[in-house]
Amino acid sequence: KTLTCFGIADTMKAVVTSGTSPFSYSWSHVTPVSSLGDSAINTNTGTPGTKTWGVTVTDINGCKGAASVTILINPLPTVTIIGTNPIVPGTKDTLTAAGTGTSYLWSTASHGISDTVIVAPLVATTYTVTATLNGCSTTATFSLNMSTATGISSIPPAYVNGEVYPNPAGQTLFIKFDVEGAPKQANVSIFDIRGKELMSMQEEIGSNAPLPIDIASLPAGLYFVKVAMNGSSQVVKFVKQ
Repeated sequence: KTLTCFGIADTMKAVVTSGTSPFSYSWSHVTPVSSLGDSAINTNTGTPGTKTWGVTVTDINGCKGAASVTILINPLPTVTIIGTNPIVPGTKDTLTAAGTGTSYLWSTASHGISDTVIVAPLVATTYTVTATLNGCSTTATFSLNMSTATGISSIPPAYVNGEVYPNPAGQTLFIKFDVEGAPKQANVSIFDIRGKELMSMQEEIGSNAPLPIDIASLPAGLYFVKVAMNGSSQVVKFVKQ
């Protein structure tokens, strides 16, 4: 095996094809290691990268032989789930997996492998997503709770349908809304690719004028803008040039 993942234990076994038994084994370049004679267990908890492990075998006559193997230890991807919590039962919530994965698998099969899913549970539900990068995986969970402060009927289900432009953006990002009814108060947040909230603001949004957001201070990269309103939310990806 020449490829493994950070923190995943490997068992290496020395296979002797000549010499006279019994044999003794001396393992090298394995840290940390648990040596079990002709086998060694490495936990791969050092620094990710290319590393070489070796073994020297000595037979009963003092004759020696050596072998080595080079293994690439890939880092585990990072992943966190961004979403509104709690929500009014039955309203839509956009859950976005933010991190370094190249593919995502959600706990509900119907959600597919996209980094974003839209859910509308009636009861508290825990969602899980597994991010994969170069064959290595990390799992994150998001426990979505139901709002009990107002009840289902006291807040009508508000649907947020927003788009961002330009994308990629330079100094200013605009969000255009298609909001049912009169203008409403919304919380607008920006997250980086690791799910860290960088900006948060309260804005009154409606279907007329687009909302400008000053992103001049953000370094170039991939970001998420999240709009949450009356228990509904939407998350949209954008690129800062």
